[in-house]
Amino acid sequence: MSRAAVRPATPDDAATVAALQLEVWRDAYAELLPASVLLGDPAVLAQRWAVRIRDGGPVLLAVEGSAVVGMAALDLGPVGPDEPDQLVDSDASDASDEAVPPIGDARAADSGDRSDSTGGSPSTGTGTGEIEQLLVLPRWSRRGHGGRLLGEAGALLRRAGRTRGIWWAPEPDRSVERFLAGVQWFPDGARRAVDTGEGVLAEVRYAGGLDLVVL
Repeated sequence: MSRAAVRPATPDDAATVAALQLEVWRDAYAELLPASVLLGDPAVLAQRWAVRIRDGGPVLLAVEGSAVVGMAALDLGPVGPDEPDQLVDSDASDASDEAVPPIGDARAADSGDRSDSTGGSPSTGTGTGEIEQLLVLPRWSRRGHGGRLLGEAGALLRRAGRTRGIWWAPEPDRSVERFLAGVQWFPDGARRAVDTGEGVLAEVRYAGGLDLVVL
């Protein structure tokens, strides 16, 4: 049996990360995302990932043998102590001009969106990191890769001095809800509406501690 592990991504992995991301989005979110996102240029997306990884944006890869089967992208923050605990409206722009959009496990949105958020307990701040994306290729699911990625993501955020984590997911997304309930992450009351360019995607924020072990 091939060995499964999690390792940091390098800029050389950018094309692999981009291909994995697009495959998962097309499989899971064909009804949620605009064609402009689903049919995006892998080379352009790979360039964005290369820049992010080279600049130190944490990206983890799940591997089995020599195959890359999943990925997680993290945002260490911090949110400033005087910044409101919610997103603010930002000017809409063309998706091709934006960085890699923050997408959680099996979720996606146009990177040129306008977002509004409401409510929620004060779960963001200088001690909070975000799991922006956690994706596993469908053919490699149910082999523990998501749990290993989540555990390593929590460990990385702890090493960076974070004590809490957040994750935005579509509402409803029962698979994410069950997955995160296993590590005592639950909705904290915050919600946002993401304009995908062809509709609105409602998202809910999950929050919890960073001692993440998925059995």
